[in-house]
Amino acid sequence: MSVTYTVLPQYQLHYARYFGHHHTVHTSQLLADYRRDPLIRRGLRSVLDFSRIQSAELDLDLRRRQMEDLYGMFYQPGTTWCVTYYCPTEISRGLTSMQQKMWESWPDVDFLVSDNIRDIAQKVDVHEDVIRSLVTQKV
Repeated sequence: MSVTYTVLPQYQLHYARYFGHHHTVHTSQLLADYRRDPLIRRGLRSVLDFSRIQSAELDLDLRRRQMEDLYGMFYQPGTTWCVTYYCPTEISRGLTSMQQKMWESWPDVDFLVSDNIRDIAQKVDVHEDVIRSLVTQKV
């Protein structure tokens, strides 16, 4: 699988790192892991790190269903779900543009794409060092 994740409950933060080649099916495997993880819950803010992704294959129909599942897992009714993509490379920004268009149809999703750790830290309201340590940790 081309994705790993960490939950930092003390910050209400979910961090997922994508690397190498990613196929939409990998997210289905990830969703199964989320369903078994007691730390995955509504109200977590999400940082998706695309800094190490090299390529991707996207199945749009499957991705839409996955987005519904993700929304159900993370969205806390009465709030917005903060979804932030870290995309410091041209490849990562290109791959994220489709995700951004897809998330725009969800009014309760607060979506940001940034190539700057400081922006991401501000968006998810944690100290910059927390995000930097997640991004720089070895796989």
